[in-house]
Amino acid sequence: MPTDTTLTTEQLAARLVVTSSRFARAAARRAAGEHSVGALRVLGVLSRQGGTRVGALAARELATQPGMTATVNRLEAAGLVVKRPDEADKRAAVVEITAAGEAELARFRARTGRAAGPVLDALTDEDRETLRRAADLVDRLTDHLDAV
Repeated sequence: MPTDTTLTTEQLAARLVVTSSRFARAAARRAAGEHSVGALRVLGVLSRQGGTRVGALAARELATQPGMTATVNRLEAAGLVVKRPDEADKRAAVVEITAAGEAELARFRARTGRAAGPVLDALTDEDRETLRRAADLVDRLTDHLDAV
């Protein structure tokens, strides 16, 4: 792969996606708990955007509707989400995160921080500051991609 200074915008975008995904998966593996990473991603989506239909969750997470329904049902059985009738369409349900779901998500995020923390501790102060700025940029880029 070309050096960072010679990457095209598309190559940089691809590298960012691959690298950040690898980092997230590695940290999540070390922070494994009772719930799958996919289920925790669903909790994260619900925490950020509020009540969402199962079909919209499936589309967002690139999952099948039956697979997402199974995930939501497991989360509901664990008390981490609730399903409520959709006011716009009584045949459909909206999934919402519960206080217990928010707490479980916070515990998972804390575990991932503890899992990845020692790796970041090994970096220089300058490198950690670079990563803080990069995390802010990635947040902004993600918000933009989510809005498109």
